Amino acid sequence: MAKSIKNGAKKPQAPSDSPELRKNVDELMQKYGGRSESELMSELKKVTDQQKRSGQFSEAELSAAENSILPYLNEEQQGKLRQILDAIR
Repeated sequence: MAKSIKNGAKKPQAPSDSPELRKNVDELMQKYGGRSESELMSELKKVTDQQKRSGQFSEAELSAAENSILPYLNEEQQGKLRQILDAIR
């Protein structure tokens, strides 16, 4: 991790923008890009419910993802992320 000049604390580094990652993001944007927030939440809830029923949902992985994302978000975005995660937990 890179150190912040201002306070010496380590800042998280963004993942690399690999071609595979870029392709996955593009595919997801094509699939979900035109949907409303309520449509997206409905789809997310549907997918997570399926994962829970099949035993594929992992609270530990969800928490790890949350903790890795939060440092990149402002207060408003952090609140929204927590709201979304609370809805699927």
